[in-house]
Amino acid sequence: MQTEKLLLPRWIIPLEGKTEVLENYGLAIENGRIAALIPPSDLENVEAKEVFELPDSVVMPGFVNCHTHASMNLLRRVGPDLTTPNWLTKCIWPIEGQLMSPEFVYDGALLGGAEMLQGGTTTCHDMYFFPDSAAKALREVGLRVVQGAFVIKYPNAEYKGEEDALAGARALAARHKDDPGLSINIAPHAPYSVTAEALQASMRLAKNWTPPGKSISQKRKKKDRTPSKNSAALRWNIWPNWAV
Repeated sequence: MQTEKLLLPRWIIPLEGKTEVLENYGLAIENGRIAALIPPSDLENVEAKEVFELPDSVVMPGFVNCHTHASMNLLRRVGPDLTTPNWLTKCIWPIEGQLMSPEFVYDGALLGGAEMLQGGTTTCHDMYFFPDSAAKALREVGLRVVQGAFVIKYPNAEYKGEEDALAGARALAARHKDDPGLSINIAPHAPYSVTAEALQASMRLAKNWTPPGKSISQKRKKKDRTPSKNSAALRWNIWPNWAV
């Protein structure tokens, strides 16, 4: 067998079907894709242009970060001792109001994406201001990305309000429809920061978009295990940290 690249890790964990740990197997790579999983007894019959000896490594499918604001790593350790409402209203939102720009989002997402890759994450669902900038940075570092089109009722550096944000979501999806490693969904911020009308519009938009990744996501308080009044009225259960 001939192949472009051959990985020789100590362990391979396929995570497909019955979970098992394969020891001293080889992984053939051709045109950026897995071509074959090779048992130890067959490795002597493989010719590869490049061989990667990884005696202390595990090869396994990448992790998926289902809910992230990658750019916010630039705000790490801001107000760590505050409750969530005070953290948002007294620290994060005022700082974001002063610093928010496409450059801020790009730089933060570039760093956040690199950190995710270091930890084994290969796909993320990101949602934040200026999603074009975030998606650009995250794709540049090599991640597969579901980029949430951020919707919030408060005026911000990007949009005047919900109507503008929803229009921006449509334009975002149109701009990135040809990138196979990037899909767009609609990401209302939270029940307390998005009106019922905007949630309804978000649902209609999500249903009209084609899969994959064209969906709706929203935050809620961790301790609140019931849908919000808005989501209940819409007959839509919106759960934390999930892209539905």
